[in-house]
Amino acid sequence: MLKAANVDVRMDNGVATLTISDEKRMNLMNTPTMERLLAAGETLRADPDLRLVVLTGGGNKAFIGGADINELAGLDAYKGRAFITLVHQVCHLFRSLPVPSIARINGFCLGAGMEVAASCDLRIGALESRYGMPEVQLGLPSVVEAVMLPTLIGWGRTREILYTGDVFDAQWAGQIGFLERTAPLAELDEAMRPWIESILAAEPGAVRIQKRLIESWLDTGVAAGVQESIDAFSQALRSPAPGERLQAFLDRPRGN
Repeated sequence: MLKAANVDVRMDNGVATLTISDEKRMNLMNTPTMERLLAAGETLRADPDLRLVVLTGGGNKAFIGGADINELAGLDAYKGRAFITLVHQVCHLFRSLPVPSIARINGFCLGAGMEVAASCDLRIGALESRYGMPEVQLGLPSVVEAVMLPTLIGWGRTREILYTGDVFDAQWAGQIGFLERTAPLAELDEAMRPWIESILAAEPGAVRIQKRLIESWLDTGVAAGVQESIDAFSQALRSPAPGERLQAFLDRPRGN
């Protein structure tokens, strides 16, 4: 049975901090965890006093370490379509919230985690954090909100990241434009504070209108790309290669 991470919500002066708390397993995304995230997000969406949402990971090891390999290894084309659609729904949640969202990236931000971060309005990363889209190394394409990456970092860097699956550091993530700000982990909240103060100082109705307008600017190209990527993910699972590579990952020798 898949274990769901705790999804904790703390509200302070209109700022909701949403924390995925499963540090031992790197705050991985599986179906139960994503369902909890969606439920928490829908509750926040209905709050008229909501001004800003901050998403982060519990502990200091990971923001979101990616999709749960234990669930991925059991997917076929049909189940894969349902799973990756759910990943998209979580990503879309942050794009469709009526207020801005900040990804507070405190550790590993891989695969689905990087897609969720790309879906937030702003990203701040600890200097200790690490990034990557390793799906091709597991026999799968990077999909759904990976389609947001060219808007953030350009097509060349997107191709480099998606074709290689390499993991890179926060300094480079900032240089290429994925992160708006970086700071040492111990100073992450203080570095994020000016954003929060400025957004709270702005007229709430104007910020909500601006959020809707920015998303409308993005939607024309993104929506079609997401649907095509869902098809591509499902198609990839018709081959035995993903299952073989995912199982090999699960069977690898573990260090002490």
